[in-house]
Amino acid sequence: MRLLLLGMVGALVAGATSCSGPPVENLGETSASIVKGKDSDASQDSVVLIMIYDPTIPRTAFCSGTLITPSLVLTARHCVSVTDEGAACDVSGKAISGGRVFSDRAVSQFFIFTGQNAPDLSAPTFVADARATKIISDNTPNFCNHDVALIALNHAVTKIKPAQVRLDSGVAKGDQVNAVGWGYTDSGKLATVRQQRPGVAVLSVGPQAESTGNVSPNEFEVGESFCQGDSGGPALAATGALVGVASRGGNGMDPAGNPAAACEGTGTLNLFTSPAPFKDFLIKSAKGQGEHVWIEGQPDPATLTPDGAACTQDAACQSGHCYSGKTCVADCAVLACASGLTCTQNHECIKPGVTSAAPKKSSDCSVSGVSLGASGTSSASRAWGGLVAFALVLATHRRRRRRRAA
Repeated sequence: MRLLLLGMVGALVAGATSCSGPPVENLGETSASIVKGKDSDASQDSVVLIMIYDPTIPRTAFCSGTLITPSLVLTARHCVSVTDEGAACDVSGKAISGGRVFSDRAVSQFFIFTGQNAPDLSAPTFVADARATKIISDNTPNFCNHDVALIALNHAVTKIKPAQVRLDSGVAKGDQVNAVGWGYTDSGKLATVRQQRPGVAVLSVGPQAESTGNVSPNEFEVGESFCQGDSGGPALAATGALVGVASRGGNGMDPAGNPAAACEGTGTLNLFTSPAPFKDFLIKSAKGQGEHVWIEGQPDPATLTPDGAACTQDAACQSGHCYSGKTCVADCAVLACASGLTCTQNHECIKPGVTSAAPKKSSDCSVSGVSLGASGTSSASRAWGGLVAFALVLATHRRRRRRRAA
């Protein structure tokens, strides 16, 4: 089954962007919002509205995204690039039809809005909370199995806590996720308040060949949830961590007329891209911004010590490296050290000429092969203690002999 993309419902925007033309424009049948959901709350404020304005048409379109660092929005690849309208992918993740990526959109076309309420785009003027400065992707020529990308912002959004991201595992069949985003609701109208739909069951996890279609290795499938206007929006776990990025779906009906009609019913299937297979890409991209992804189950990086600041232990540093127990230094395991620094065998970025510490070892009950006895004292320590005692006895004996000779 060739599934249509779930984002970028077009609309007329007046005011600051000086748009004109018909009130609705569909860029590649890409749209999505929450069907049969409810208002999203402040705990989901990391989910943002992405407006794409193409002055060459001129039209606007919308997607959703999630702040995963103060200056990086995670969204769908087809939201930031010119692509086919949909795709059918095989169980290995290769395209059967569609899914081609032609080019990235100009960064000047992206406007980011935060908060629970949609901006009034009909007002004479409006101000976006952030703009795009760079599109970051893995540059694959087809979004099958790779429908993720990042938007780097022109400044850090400090008023919102970024979302945790599940990067060390995926979801399982039967798990429930919360779908969050913007766009059309089951009323057939665009949402004016960000929407959520908790309790959406995971039906299948790739790689899996289903009678309804294939689920690629980096994807998982759910039923009725998203609709037109939310591509790039997140599937959230019970922990609040992002576990999926909305890609494509529908029930096979033509979305023209009433877009919500193509998103409802038992025959509706939606695919999400899991972030876990893109762990290195996401971490490297964040480090390129001088930031750190908040990995599910780990401390919030904002509460940890940044590079260059004083520290006493590795766990206190955003990088996980407290060099010599004194200073947090950058981790070069994923991203090369900055100019003027060198990468040690412990993956620490330090100045050349600084003595590198010995490779870190796991904490256990042995050091260099010397095991501890039942009392907690090593055999090497006991032997050394015996030698010291013998030396003291010998020195005392020699002093007594000298006194008798005198």
